[in-house]
Amino acid sequence: MFLDDDSVIYAVDINDDVKGFPRKHLEIPHIAGANIGGEDVVMTFCALSNLPVVYPQDIGHGESDLGILIQVHNNLVMVDRESGALIQQITGTRELETTDSRAVSGNKLPTYPNDMMTWAVFKKLYPDAEVFKYEFNRTLDQILLAIFEGPLERQFSDEHGPIFPTLDLADNRLPNKELVWGVDLGNERAAFTQSFVDTNPIHQFELGGEKLVIAYDKEHGIVSVFDRTIDGETIEIVEIDGAGNAPQGKLNKIPIHNGVFWMVWSHWFPETEVYS
Repeated sequence: MFLDDDSVIYAVDINDDVKGFPRKHLEIPHIAGANIGGEDVVMTFCALSNLPVVYPQDIGHGESDLGILIQVHNNLVMVDRESGALIQQITGTRELETTDSRAVSGNKLPTYPNDMMTWAVFKKLYPDAEVFKYEFNRTLDQILLAIFEGPLERQFSDEHGPIFPTLDLADNRLPNKELVWGVDLGNERAAFTQSFVDTNPIHQFELGGEKLVIAYDKEHGIVSVFDRTIDGETIEIVEIDGAGNAPQGKLNKIPIHNGVFWMVWSHWFPETEVYS
């Protein structure tokens, strides 16, 4: 196959239909459209933040045409070529008003969950799932790969700062390059570390008025967050699988920011709560 077993892939499950998006195949295009479970969606990926976010194709005014525009504070800014709306990937908000009155500034877009895992795990869990493959068949692709290889290695290296040195870097609760799972609900955010989920594979918490549980599937290395409410009643979780199945019923999965750099997360969300 075209991936190594330890390659990172993001699984998107909508209405029991799953599609995988390999990280290395998102680094050049940054944006990939798909129909999953009858829903038209857009997988977006920022290599600077190491962040995948899945948005609906319709961002509020019919079918959109998202393209790469620029980076701001080490995160991707996209433009909808149909409306002119500018969208900050990590916040999911439209940054500036345009001549199109439908592109409302500050309007937060809905997202879909995705799960971060290795290719070996993905093949095991979803052997029949479709996988996005970028062909790298343009001369420009090879040029971009050569240009970005060194900078992206430095972005992941603890010995170097961010490629674009505009981040605040004032929050030293975690190392700058640590990868975290971020939860963004309304005006409240939380970040979870690998060491926390190792010690607390099932942890119930409250954020933004929502009763949630973070679950770590140690066998497969997958972290997920679920709403602990079933039929209007908050339940206590002592056992749950990666799909959200608990003894009391199936829980709804909450979209989270998988594997984002702490230095980027803390810049955009300085008031975040940290679980480490």
